[in-house]
Amino acid sequence: MLVWPHSAVLEALLAADLLGPWLAHAIEAAVLAPWPAALSRPDSLGALARPWLPSEQASWPQWCEERGIDVNCLAPAIQRREALDGWKQAHFGEAAHQKFLELGPLLDQVCFSILQTRDVHLAQEWFFKLRESDVSFADLALQSLGEEKRYGGRMGPIRMQDIQTPLDRLLARAKPGQIQPPLRIPSGHSIVLRLDWRQPAQWDDQTRNEWINGFYRRWLGEVIKQLHQRQPLPGDVCSIPLP
Repeated sequence: MLVWPHSAVLEALLAADLLGPWLAHAIEAAVLAPWPAALSRPDSLGALARPWLPSEQASWPQWCEERGIDVNCLAPAIQRREALDGWKQAHFGEAAHQKFLELGPLLDQVCFSILQTRDVHLAQEWFFKLRESDVSFADLALQSLGEEKRYGGRMGPIRMQDIQTPLDRLLARAKPGQIQPPLRIPSGHSIVLRLDWRQPAQWDDQTRNEWINGFYRRWLGEVIKQLHQRQPLPGDVCSIPLP
């Protein structure tokens, strides 16, 4: 449950454009109230203190001592952060993993070399020269029409889901290092392409956290939107719909 701010607090939050951040914090506090406390991880203090320290070698205890601050002042924030991590995992972990599996190869990252021209005969000439190793993509890049000319014909890394059709289909079936025959695309350009490498998406700690946090942010945004739509009166008690 969340208590909507009283008039004076609400007025101050609105004046400072801080109602959104206040709601995010209040919603987190409400859902974590019945949640069991988490055990602190060894790296938790470093992660929270790092933005305040001037260098990697700086000591948090020394920083606090120089400012007359209790060295344990971050303990509540650490406990809240770790409890929230556990809550996110419990409520969004399975859905995030399932969505990751559904998207599958669309999440692979690729790096490829490409040339574009309006002249189909020039594209054919490029293809033969590249296949015979007479020239490289970098050699021809300045003649290309796309953004790739700034990068020696090389593009990426980029996720497959962010690549437009029919380039995505061509890259999906291409073998690394193989020059693809010229292909006419909807823009009217003819392209010559080579897949340089493909990195399959991995469900590692970083990816899991990114996906879980994405689900969490969407849920939090929807809850805040619903609260605004209700237009509660100052002091009203508002229920928080769980995912």
